[in-house]
Amino acid sequence: MKRIIELVTFGSLLLICSPLFAQDAVINKMDSRTLRFVCGGMIQAGTPITALGAANTNGTITISGIPATATVDRADLFWTVVIDSNPETSVTGQEISLNGQPVVGFKIGTLTSSPCMPLDDTVSYRATVTGLVGNPGNGIYTVSGPPIDPENFTEGVTLQILWSDPNGPLMEDNLYHAIGSVPGSLAVTHAVELFSQDLAISGTNAVGPVAATLYEVIGNGHADAVEALRFDGPCAGTINLDNSLDGSTVARAAATCPDSPVDPPQCFWDDDVHNVSAQFACAAGNGATSARLISNPADAPTTDCIDWPALNLLTSTDEAVVCTAGGTYVDNHCPATAPWRNHGQYMVCVTHAAVRFLSGLPHGGTCPRDEIQSCIVNPRAKSDVGKK
Repeated sequence: MKRIIELVTFGSLLLICSPLFAQDAVINKMDSRTLRFVCGGMIQAGTPITALGAANTNGTITISGIPATATVDRADLFWTVVIDSNPETSVTGQEISLNGQPVVGFKIGTLTSSPCMPLDDTVSYRATVTGLVGNPGNGIYTVSGPPIDPENFTEGVTLQILWSDPNGPLMEDNLYHAIGSVPGSLAVTHAVELFSQDLAISGTNAVGPVAATLYEVIGNGHADAVEALRFDGPCAGTINLDNSLDGSTVARAAATCPDSPVDPPQCFWDDDVHNVSAQFACAAGNGATSARLISNPADAPTTDCIDWPALNLLTSTDEAVVCTAGGTYVDNHCPATAPWRNHGQYMVCVTHAAVRFLSGLPHGGTCPRDEIQSCIVNPRAKSDVGKK
């Protein structure tokens, strides 16, 4: 098979901009799932880093549109560094700054491969920065300190904020990324490689239309490249997202990074947000428990090289789903078979666990926090657990 390679120098760095052809499958690399229920929503925005030029090591992220009455439930930074050292032991790029405050990330994915670059290894990081963004989270954030030199290529940084509001809709949030403690866990795809990631859901709402949004944190996307990317939900067909991984962010259009080492001036970072509600707009969409994102060369020849730090799926849900999920959480933390001194001790555990589980649901307004907490706690209060 013919191989097409474009070589561009960046200082002493030689970039391989078009991928080597391969025949592999990268399936379900994102083994870490963070489940969260909120009355609210999510917003994210990112910035490229190296493509802005070595003279400018800062990136700017603008967050807007969160209601003034909202509070930040969780805020995370994600970034990816391509290096030439052992990704399992390297700490290159682990510490950066957000608005001048030091942030130390933890590895959420490593691989002894890179997305079509001569640098041999890739590391992705996540840092929870909830305490640094304030409420409701709107503002301009400056990212500084990631490494930029011929041997360390920082692709970009994304800030993701999950917010809660008393009058916000009841939503289920599922954040997926690799488990950094597992060597080789990061998903990196080259040309003619299958990528597929299953996205579990506790359950969409049983009645009425389902709202669903996909948030991508992606490194090394190129403009005019082909990913054959599809979102596959419970309804027939798929949503075509091809050519969306083009190295664009909320603030930066594709191929507009003037100091990029690759011409046209590629930006290497995506923070795409896709409305995927159409894949739930059928009878099977109500109560759906899974979806999938897939990049399949069988649909179209793939030419883009991508690393996949994180995916987030936000879906509308209802009280019954949250009650069931909350009951499972409580039972795991307060097992009925534990040697409880009495029923009261058991109920203290149940109540505290329910409060932790529902912390993203505020009291008051239209958020059904109190009803869901009663649904979780009352059946266990009527049980005989701990009674002699």
